Amino acid sequence: MDRPVRVRVAQERDWTAPASPLWFCFEAAVYKLLVEWDVMKMAVDGGWSDGDPYFERTKVVDDALANFALRAQAGGVDPQELADFLVDTMEDRFNAEIDAPMCAPLSQVVVRIFEESRTGTTTGLRHVLGDAGFEAAANEKQPLALISVPITMDQQVVASSADAGADSSQTNDQSAAASASSSDASAPAAGASEDKMQAEADNEAGTGAQQQQEEDDGWTTIPTKRRSNRVRNTYTVQATSNEDTSMQED
Repeated sequence: MDRPVRVRVAQERDWTAPASPLWFCFEAAVYKLLVEWDVMKMAVDGGWSDGDPYFERTKVVDDALANFALRAQAGGVDPQELADFLVDTMEDRFNAEIDAPMCAPLSQVVVRIFEESRTGTTTGLRHVLGDAGFEAAANEKQPLALISVPITMDQQVVASSADAGADSSQTNDQSAAASASSSDASAPAAGASEDKMQAEADNEAGTGAQQQQEEDDGWTTIPTKRRSNRVRNTYTVQATSNEDTSMQED
């Protein structure tokens, strides 16, 4: 039996957790379910992502929770929305080709415990976390809480990802300073590229409008850098599944 470990979210969140007494229990349950999802385990173990797979996994969880946080006050969530979200985000972050029916069992369980947590019901949360995991998560009080869940995780890899992000930010700052110091030398060429810059600005404006429409219509996937020529990974193991579907409604 795995010993419970404590895992910190890899980077600061840009969303606010709902003021619900069971929210952190829901967070812990979502984390556990997604980490133990067969597709996620294969993607992480196989190194399907372009970057650190543990960091990308954490971002999938965080993006899912951000969408649930927005819906906590606005209304319910359709399992199909979550399934579509997982299809998109697994392609973005892990180059994985999966379809919505493959995500359906997991989506149904997650949405069910979300609805239960909104009404103060703990049955599903205790089923997923176990009594010890539920009590540990219920005692969390901070938005960036350390979540105790009964799984095995390489914390050093997650910490390294966060450090790498900080180093990258510092490098970008230095590059920006160097670019600024050489701006005078490149000033004559700037005028010739004004038309190109304007075209790019118009394109970005159109993209922003499209993203806003997606937010109005439903769940959104935080976009990553897609490359059309990158290798896609296909999940093909369908004979058995480790997902616990006993909570699904008949």
